[in-house]
Amino acid sequence: TILRAFDRQGIQVIASYSRRNTDHPLIIYLNALAGVLFVLGFLVVFLSAFLITNTLSALLNQQIVQVGVMKTIGGTRRQINGIYMVLILVFSLISLVMAVPLANLAAWAENRILAESINFIAGEHRFVPQAVLLQVVVALIIPQVVGAIPVIQGTRISIQDALNGAVSRVDDQGRIYRLLSRLRGLSRPLLISLRNTFRR
Repeated sequence: TILRAFDRQGIQVIASYSRRNTDHPLIIYLNALAGVLFVLGFLVVFLSAFLITNTLSALLNQQIVQVGVMKTIGGTRRQINGIYMVLILVFSLISLVMAVPLANLAAWAENRILAESINFIAGEHRFVPQAVLLQVVVALIIPQVVGAIPVIQGTRISIQDALNGAVSRVDDQGRIYRLLSRLRGLSRPLLISLRNTFRR
């Protein structure tokens, strides 16, 4: 073997390892990069779920009177919950249609950059069915699951409390909340998110 030939020539071998002919020479670094990307993807999904919950809580807090009116004219909790869940589904479908081609382009560009850095052939631009399926699952299931919590809690209020606007009154407003309430020039969704974060 090669190691015995080295020994006969007096060459000291400190360490050695063997690879299959299908393994990339930098497979260790590729696995490390894949692990980092996996963790980043998980964090993005987690933060997106938190953002959905936070935004829906603020939305229902603003529309609590409308929820009371719907209940007054005969709307059931199941029907009102259905309205908000369909709203989540519509936004999920819109975001999915936008995300699939953009994410594919971003992944292809990243693959090209990595190919030049660590010396492998990137291949042609193509759609990966497993990646698209994962995007569909994330876009259609996670928003529904995390959005159901604030929707169910927000529509649980009685008609009298909803029409009196009991939920919209905040008794424990702190300095940060009052300061954010005075901000001007920011978009409404950003203000809702910031205010709801410090609301309690």
